[in-house]
Amino acid sequence: MTTPAPDPQAALRLHDLAGLAVARRAMWQLACRSGDEERIVAARADALPPIRDLIDAQLEAGLITSDDHAKRMTALEAGDATPQDGGTW
Repeated sequence: MTTPAPDPQAALRLHDLAGLAVARRAMWQLACRSGDEERIVAARADALPPIRDLIDAQLEAGLITSDDHAKRMTALEAGDATPQDGGTW
């Protein structure tokens, strides 16, 4: 089953949000590798909002279901969620 493509404006917004989320996730991952707790906390705080925005935009565009959205948000909000968790979100 294929998902219908979002309209061009939504696709552009998704592209922008995905780029920001990936960049912030990469910074979080680097912080995790450093082992510096303060750096990890700061990087996580910077990464969560764009990741949340991307998940919300995917739901709005019909790319994920409400159940998928809830699972991704739950995984993201888990206190032990890290970029190394295998991409649950």
